[in-house]
Amino acid sequence: MTLSYTFADCSKIRQNLGRVSSGVYHITTWKRNQNASVFCDMDTDQGGWTVFQHRVDGSVDFYRNFSSYENGFGSPQDEFWLGLKLMHEMTSRATHDLRIDITRANDSTGYVVYADFSVGAGSDYTLHVGKSLSEKGVFTLADK
Repeated sequence: MTLSYTFADCSKIRQNLGRVSSGVYHITTWKRNQNASVFCDMDTDQGGWTVFQHRVDGSVDFYRNFSSYENGFGSPQDEFWLGLKLMHEMTSRATHDLRIDITRANDSTGYVVYADFSVGAGSDYTLHVGKSLSEKGVFTLADK
């Protein structure tokens, strides 16, 4: 017997399946029923984070046109941008937190978490964030 699950994002996977490993998972969006492969960080800050950008070594060119940023590029196993269309649909139905982790060239690290994250619809995909919930490390008031 094969079980089939449909989840809208990594937080739903974490809520329903419990402790699972970080890696690539398949989600289905709520509105367009779009299937997508996403990288889920199931370790950081209790897990359930859907990663929408990952850059490590410059192996993927991020100097792209708007269409590439709208539709996504790269591979969730490596460097990638998830895509504004998918991010909009994922964030348009429920409230989400946004966590930004950064490692600077000198290997100092930090993160910041914002409440009420969403990406607006349409041609400009406006980013919306609420108040900062927590932060640590390299982020300062000047960085925000």
